[in-house]
Amino acid sequence: MEDANQSVKFVFWLKKESAMKNMTKLILSLFSGASLAVITTSQAAVLFYEPFDAAGGTTLANLGTPLGGSGSWSDNSSGTGSSGSGQAMTVRANGTTGASSGQTWAGIPGTSAFPNTGGFLEGERRNDNSGSISLSSSVVSEFVDGSTIWLSFVAGATLVPGQPDNHHKPNVAIGQGALLDDRAQSAAGQAVGGGVAHNTSGGNPRARWWDGDDFLGNSISRISPQQLFITKIEFGAASETITTAVFDIESFAGLSESDFNNATQSTITTPGNLDNATFDTLSFHGSRSNFDEIRLATTFDAAVGLGAVIPEPSSVFLSLIGLGFVAVRRRR
Repeated sequence: MEDANQSVKFVFWLKKESAMKNMTKLILSLFSGASLAVITTSQAAVLFYEPFDAAGGTTLANLGTPLGGSGSWSDNSSGTGSSGSGQAMTVRANGTTGASSGQTWAGIPGTSAFPNTGGFLEGERRNDNSGSISLSSSVVSEFVDGSTIWLSFVAGATLVPGQPDNHHKPNVAIGQGALLDDRAQSAAGQAVGGGVAHNTSGGNPRARWWDGDDFLGNSISRISPQQLFITKIEFGAASETITTAVFDIESFAGLSESDFNNATQSTITTPGNLDNATFDTLSFHGSRSNFDEIRLATTFDAAVGLGAVIPEPSSVFLSLIGLGFVAVRRRR
């Protein structure tokens, strides 16, 4: 009888070992597939995305952490007196006007085909509308020599009837710290991006880089009252090349990289190699400017909202492991 029991236990052990081996093979197979999926799709990853998709009235500091961010936004605006009331930058629902300053820009037009969600971030009609956020380590790891990073954002002027819009000066950059002062003429270290410089002829869009002070590419014509900025950042071993173009957001009908290449562009090349491996902050700075749909990506399509957001590899892996256990359980 004891021999019979031992035989039965041995059979159960063999079945258990066989099931475990099958499960191990399945998990390894799924992990291999997950790794392959991440490798083949990460080239089109959206690294950072802030759609300002929050309830109207939410302040910048209370937005929470966006995709690719680390921690919360800091509202660095300091406009007071004649420059503004110093009110916090605030999310407004698309279609909302005059919420705090009598301005007339109501966000990306509902008739535009530009992919967007949520509201927009409203700045006052003042010289200093600015904020910054730390980037996650997974985003920072992409800022290596030889890589290309695409930066895009929509900017709208804080227009007020009867007053000029010549102070519409939006800028967005990635760097060692935030853009500084009320005109984005300096930064807390090195940074690269695109925007509109103060005290320049026409106040037109440009490619920009900062090494404390700002350096400017050639100017291109702006589009008022709103425009889509797209900046291509090419990190090199000897220098960095920054290229910016702007597009009409109202008549947006989809853009390709060839459209960017054929557009009028502003380009600037740094005279030496920047320490891009230390770039850990995304910041915006705009005189009398509103902002929306800020993206960092590794491809043009993803930067203009045409690329899928890729899950973190750990999420994919864990999901597939779970599926593996379910599959083995069903087999048994």
